[in-house]
Amino acid sequence: MTNKTKAGLLAETLSGALRRHPHLGNVLTHISSARWPRVDKALLPLLNPYREFFDVSPLTKNLLELICDNRGTTGRIMQPFFRAFLAKSVTKEEAEQIEAWVWKLRAAQPDYISNTTPLIPAEPERLIERLAS
Repeated sequence: MTNKTKAGLLAETLSGALRRHPHLGNVLTHISSARWPRVDKALLPLLNPYREFFDVSPLTKNLLELICDNRGTTGRIMQPFFRAFLAKSVTKEEAEQIEAWVWKLRAAQPDYISNTTPLIPAEPERLIERLAS
């Protein structure tokens, strides 16, 4: 059995939650070429604000865009889903650190668009209930 970091376990848990979501699971299956271990690995830099991973994989970059850019149907679903997942899975302080880190990482990408819409708190309580079911 391998010794996984907290961020690694969180990445696997988030990957599983994304996989179970009807729309997000479909989109991520497509962009990861149906290789979900790649999704786990791509999520890791997002969930570890204590390491500076500014050079990210193309899949991690896609995930950053989905979480931060609030574009299209998938982006409008992914932002509140990610935020609700963090609210359910980590302390409030850890969630704030991870969210700030994700924005810092997104802003460090060469294609960052300055008018990116920030993460929105779209009824996190309702989304948390849906995640739990």
